[in-house]
Amino acid sequence: MDLFFRSEDRSEPTVLTVSELTASVKQIIEASFGKVRVIGEISNFRRQSSGHCYFTLKDESALIAAVIFRANASARMDVLRDGMCVLAEGELRVYEARGQYQIVVRSVRPAGEGDLRARFEALKKKLAQERLFDAGRKKPLPKYIKKIILFTSRAGAALQDFLNVLARRAPRTQILLVDVPVQGAEAAKTISTRLKQINSWLRDGSLTADALALIRGGGSMEDLWAFNDEELSRVLADCPVSTVTGIGHETDVTIVDFVADLRAPTPSAAAEMLSTDDSVLIDHLQQMPSRFKNLARMWLAKKEQMILRLSSSFALVRPSRIAELYFQKLDDNAYELERLSNQLVRTKRERLQLALQKLQIFTPSSVIQILNMRLASLAERLQILNPENVLRLGYAWILNEQGRIVKSVREISAGEHVKICLRDGRLAAKIMQDERD
Repeated sequence: MDLFFRSEDRSEPTVLTVSELTASVKQIIEASFGKVRVIGEISNFRRQSSGHCYFTLKDESALIAAVIFRANASARMDVLRDGMCVLAEGELRVYEARGQYQIVVRSVRPAGEGDLRARFEALKKKLAQERLFDAGRKKPLPKYIKKIILFTSRAGAALQDFLNVLARRAPRTQILLVDVPVQGAEAAKTISTRLKQINSWLRDGSLTADALALIRGGGSMEDLWAFNDEELSRVLADCPVSTVTGIGHETDVTIVDFVADLRAPTPSAAAEMLSTDDSVLIDHLQQMPSRFKNLARMWLAKKEQMILRLSSSFALVRPSRIAELYFQKLDDNAYELERLSNQLVRTKRERLQLALQKLQIFTPSSVIQILNMRLASLAERLQILNPENVLRLGYAWILNEQGRIVKSVREISAGEHVKICLRDGRLAAKIMQDERD
């Protein structure tokens, strides 16, 4: 890529100042690359009092400057150190004051953590869908814990932190230590195998305990990866007693933390959750006699009030009055029953008499008589409506050539032949003239 500005004849390069040349390089580099992701080893790491962090990323044959400004520095910047292999993401910039290009880092994480994080999220989603994290399936811790099964490494500092807390708070608590590796390729398998055996013993009664704890100290995601194992998570979820995890620091979260009945931020915090301070128990025991006395007084006072209410009750003072009330209610019910029975009998008798009257009216002979009367009435009406009766009174009707009755002068014209129907015969006629209104 040509970085020089040439004249129109392209024979001699234009003379530039250092600032002009650097500005041109800055424009070309930043426009060409933009955001980049680079894997390399940290060297010369330093944090300024301003809060900005400066370091170099290098590999076998090259290096590049990098800076993390305070506004982008996350809580994990304190774990960066020389020699760490990281994946840095940011923008490629040219620092004009020194004439060098550098990466302005926006995020950084240990190399390989991206793949682990993806595997972590995939397993977390899978077990969540199977409801292994649901609060409804988790067991509460017993109020007083006498015996704890502890899974951790005998050589780890987490064990001493756990025991120190118990020695201070509940020295009489029994600890059954299961020495297991808490880091490395075989750690998850070893813990799962031994936890399966412990679960079996707890179920068949050959081993008893109030709770089970799984702890280890802090570390990177790779160091804690044994506790993101699917088989170990399922075996821990299958434990018949309450389970507590105390893995890493407060910001470290593993899959078994989601599965356990209770998650503590540190091994020491797990010990506090699993123990009750002896002084609290002693104080509780010392208060018990007075509490029992108060409860007994309250119980006796309550029973005394009940006896007083009963002794002055209506039933005990005048029991005959209760019998009198029931006698009166019995008489009222008997009277009401008799009244309803008489009313029902009267209603049924009236309906029966009405039915008999209807039956007498509608005997076959009476029905035939009624029908004959109706038939005679209809015959009389039919006779009245007979048109020939009208003709006997001197009236007539006229039929046109089609044999239809003429009802209006408008239905016939002059010259048409008609028939005049009289009482005793018909006359043929011809219309000579019509006189219309």
